[in-house]
Amino acid sequence: MANAVITSATGGLGATGMATILTVLADTFLGVKRARGHILKYCNTDGAGVGVPHGTVRFMVPPAGTTPNDDTDGTASGYDDTVAASKDVTLSVHKSVVVGFSQISQVLDGGRAITPVVGGRMADLFNAVEADICTLASTFSTNTGGTGATAVDRTAIALARTQLVNKNVPAGDPLMALWKPGATAWGALTTLADFNEYRIRGERPSAYDPGNEFGVVPIYDRGVYHLESQNVKQATAAEVVTQYNFMFHRDAILVAMKAPMIPTSPGVEAMNFKDPDSEIEFQILKYWDKDTDAEALKIHTLYGKALGREDWGALILS
Repeated sequence: MANAVITSATGGLGATGMATILTVLADTFLGVKRARGHILKYCNTDGAGVGVPHGTVRFMVPPAGTTPNDDTDGTASGYDDTVAASKDVTLSVHKSVVVGFSQISQVLDGGRAITPVVGGRMADLFNAVEADICTLASTFSTNTGGTGATAVDRTAIALARTQLVNKNVPAGDPLMALWKPGATAWGALTTLADFNEYRIRGERPSAYDPGNEFGVVPIYDRGVYHLESQNVKQATAAEVVTQYNFMFHRDAILVAMKAPMIPTSPGVEAMNFKDPDSEIEFQILKYWDKDTDAEALKIHTLYGKALGREDWGALILS
């Protein structure tokens, strides 16, 4: 885990409150409770907030193809009057965790609880954001394969990839697949003899290498990077457990994320950050809670999510 990037702040960086917040972001614990497979790294997060309705972020997404004309000399060509190539995503989700440390509790433990407690709550927030986006991915409906509560096999994997390729995903862009831990998903995938063989012998295209995530290296297999993630949706209905693993191109999922505005009220300290591992933008807010005689820390983030090119995503049930 690299140090989170400070994007904006209020108050002096040398102040006691700011020093506490910076300590909270130490590398030593940010990875403690984090789920694997940070989905935001592989989604389209390149939206712009200029010239769009209030509270939205606009993404430029390539539209589905049209059929070229077979022109006849002397006859005007038919034209495609669809000029929109954008999708607006509303900043509609505001998630937060709030923890308080009373003066007495800080005296009794010497303030040592602040760092691990806030670090754990921060991890909980990040995991919840990523699980929310994985739940959106579970709604892919154009391309599907596999069977619920059944171990995934090579046929289901090949079907998902074939479906995306047949939808003309850009040839130079990587495809990602996220898998739920367990016997029928990631466990079944990694026990396929040819999958493990390809992991050893297959070439990894360095131009698109996603790198490591807390020491986790995505497995490159036949044109797709595979990652294990606890945040992949799992649903139970009529005693059948279904895991909604998925394969996708970045334009299939759009995520707009903005750190909250820095407050200007006196007595409140805040810093905005961007986590380089997950690309989550968030704010740590510090204030005094007079009702509980406690120093409160609020960690929160604002974002929106939407399907972009849904036909560039595929569900792999297991």
